[in-house]
Amino acid sequence: MKGRIWKYSLSVGMNTVRMNEGTTVLHVDNQREDVALWAVSNPFNPPVSRKFYVTGTDGVVDENMNYIGTVLLANASLVWHVFEVVGG
Repeated sequence: MKGRIWKYSLSVGMNTVRMNEGTTVLHVDNQREDVALWAVSNPFNPPVSRKFYVTGTDGVVDENMNYIGTVLLANASLVWHVFEVVGG
């Protein structure tokens, strides 16, 4: 895929992120004690809104959420799981 890599900061709970259509999520990780998501996209594609949900261990997730990855913060004392909300 040809495109540019972008970084998005996520917070705990539901996040609505504007990305270009066709963006591919590459990775989530800790960056300076924040949850960060990296993705590659074609900057010439039109923007769309996508939803990402960040929850701790024992959090409730729905069937319409696809797991992206887990992020450890505060020397692994905080564990956050990142999901993308798909469909309705």
